[in-house]
Amino acid sequence: MARSKRSQASVRNSSLLDFLVSLMAKDQKLTSLDLYKVLMFESARRIEAMNFILAGGTRLSEGIIRELCYLQLRMLCEAIALACLVAHGDIAEAHTRRFEREWSADKIIKQLEALNPHFFPQQAEFAPGSIKANTKPNALKKSELLDLYNKCGGLLHRGTLKKLASTSPFGERINAPDIVNWTQKIEDLLGSHIIPLKLTTDATTVTSVIL
Repeated sequence: MARSKRSQASVRNSSLLDFLVSLMAKDQKLTSLDLYKVLMFESARRIEAMNFILAGGTRLSEGIIRELCYLQLRMLCEAIALACLVAHGDIAEAHTRRFEREWSADKIIKQLEALNPHFFPQQAEFAPGSIKANTKPNALKKSELLDLYNKCGGLLHRGTLKKLASTSPFGERINAPDIVNWTQKIEDLLGSHIIPLKLTTDATTVTSVIL
């Protein structure tokens, strides 16, 4: 039976992860590109997990499904922020002490913006001899990532003692359209994208990753 393109991509990504894990087992230092690929692999698996959850694969209650999905969305925000940091290792190197222990996506984004205002990934389509950026208006933007990150943070807390008696132990009912919308935005961005790595007066150096 023929595999879908997504299945073939999963096989390639699994082989990639096996290779990277083997390097780590041998105590070989991973390059920035290796780390970037690991984060993209992780992001793709988190998106797959949400699709499985939303399709009813877990048979859990709506409140638990809602929490699981927003947790994955928050982790995706952090993976994207860390990927930006990895990709810009050259300009961030002088600020290592400030970055090395930072995990908060919004803080990483704000600090990177101060170093390079154009650091955020841009969705792109590739053709022989050309790259067209931002062809999918729905792709996640930098400002939207910060909004999503803060939204997830607000939804993933049990709440205050004052609200305890008036709320369900498993939160509100799931808003599937909202979760699907955010997931699609992230997938539109990461599916095929470029990252401006270094601004010069002549051109922008970019790298691309296709999931």
